Amino acid sequence: MKLIKLHPATLSWHNVQVSGPNKYSEFLYQIEPINRRTSKLDFTGRMVIYSKPKLSPRTISKIVSTEKRSDSTAWKLLAKAMV
Repeated sequence: MKLIKLHPATLSWHNVQVSGPNKYSEFLYQIEPINRRTSKLDFTGRMVIYSKPKLSPRTISKIVSTEKRSDSTAWKLLAKAMV
């Protein structure tokens, strides 16, 4: 379950996961116009991962890479569908 707050005036939104395996993870999105036909999406994320053993820097890097790839793919599909 997620709590999402929209900020229409700034073309941004704030997403906090309030349940599930990544509870309290937080994501900020803002759409910034570049010109009349293009824009860019600025993204900041803080992902909470609950783990009993301490995660190694290598494991954290793998998680980051996987998440970045899947999020990027999802946004590309959404942008393609909106054209």
